[in-house]
Amino acid sequence: MSRTPRTSDQTSLAFPYSCIVRKPDPAVEYYEAYKNIGRKYVKIASGSDQTAVLHAAINAVSEGLIFIKGNINFGSILISKSGIQLVSEVAHLRREIVITYPRINILTIQPSGSDISNIGVKGLEVGELRFVPNGGNSIKGVVFEDCHIEASRSAGYKGIVVNALDTLENSYCDNIKFHRCFIAGTTVLDYGLITFEKSGRGTSTWDFDSCWLVLYTNDNQDVVRWKAQGFGNRIMFRGSMIQQPSGPTGAILFHIEDTSLTDTPIIGFGCTACPLELHNNSTLLKIESSANNIKFVGSFGDCHVTAYTSVTLINNLNNNFAAASHFSVKDCKFVEPTGTVTLGTPNESTNFKTTIRDNIGFVPFPNMLSVAFVKRDTAFSLVDVGTTYVESRPRTRNKIDFSKIRVIAMRIVVGASGDEAGAGKGIEIYDFTGSQQLCEVIWNGTGYQDGLAGSWTSVNIPTVDSSVGIRFKGSSATEDINCTHVELQISYE
Repeated sequence: MSRTPRTSDQTSLAFPYSCIVRKPDPAVEYYEAYKNIGRKYVKIASGSDQTAVLHAAINAVSEGLIFIKGNINFGSILISKSGIQLVSEVAHLRREIVITYPRINILTIQPSGSDISNIGVKGLEVGELRFVPNGGNSIKGVVFEDCHIEASRSAGYKGIVVNALDTLENSYCDNIKFHRCFIAGTTVLDYGLITFEKSGRGTSTWDFDSCWLVLYTNDNQDVVRWKAQGFGNRIMFRGSMIQQPSGPTGAILFHIEDTSLTDTPIIGFGCTACPLELHNNSTLLKIESSANNIKFVGSFGDCHVTAYTSVTLINNLNNNFAAASHFSVKDCKFVEPTGTVTLGTPNESTNFKTTIRDNIGFVPFPNMLSVAFVKRDTAFSLVDVGTTYVESRPRTRNKIDFSKIRVIAMRIVVGASGDEAGAGKGIEIYDFTGSQQLCEVIWNGTGYQDGLAGSWTSVNIPTVDSSVGIRFKGSSATEDINCTHVELQISYE
């Protein structure tokens, strides 16, 4: 005969009317559920079906904790009433570092006849997590803490899925929180880590705080994927690591795939203070829905983005936005160890605008600065300048403090001519402090070059307060250069 559990006696006073589910002998497929009534444990279920035993514990508590002892694997579990909290006993009571978790293959949270709320899950592993509001009944106030939602460990699981069974008023989810959770990629194509198949009618808010989200297994996988409309979805990532390893390609962080219902969809997301590690042609936001009057607001703020190969900020294929729809990337730092970052296709309109600014490492629309060294109505002549650069007019030197701006690239624009037909005459901007060329322009022939521009260059960019001037050369030792205009153009963040 199995012994009444003793390791959970410390819960007796703190959590009366809670339950414990356990496997007394690790070598025997036998499970028990005990209910704590005051200071006495009463066995309420037992047998070889661990899923049935856990369901018996859920049915036995009106509102309370259910402690799961040990590494037990469950099948499909349904929570259809308020106040249920599933907790790994070891993680909760002993504060130990847990390497293995009790696992639920499919956990469904689905109201039955009335709203449900105040549901918690701590220290468990889940293969597929389903939220199923229906019948005008909502799911509110659900917290997952220290959990693994790791669909990729077994084939066929879809991660976190929201699928309202109808479009009745109040069939929705609200105040759903994930804290310190590890969420890994699904093995099912066309699903993201979080997928809204149908999210119902009502304000739906989702908060992922200090989580680690990993995309792997499949190409073209998303972090968040809206497959159907939903009346008002708002999702926030705060201080969460989002990672696409080097294997799969084409990841999309936020993907509005389709909004097929008749209501005007309201969709919003925010990603704040999150490190993003992205490989192989990733996109931050893709909107491809053809729905009318999408009300959309999305933002990345104060994020650190590491780009391996290509990362695109936005790919917008929709022209049917409601007024004041907006997408912004602000105060982010982009690091490109082996890749590039591009703006993509904003497809702006009267109702949809983008703001990309105050970022470090990526500026789609940089600032421009112009420094004039020479500007004359009549040309001055430099006689026999030779075939190597020389500074013929020292008084044209200028002082530029490069420590005050973050330079992207520079180029020179001149108005000048030579008096011989040879090739290779030129004018350069020279950094006398750093003893280096900053940029140059080369031309041939005797014709006057009006507004001749050199190539943009980003090599040898100074970072200190520098003395900068112009130098000239001809196509031969006897050529004279005539000059009316020399300007340094600087592109900066």
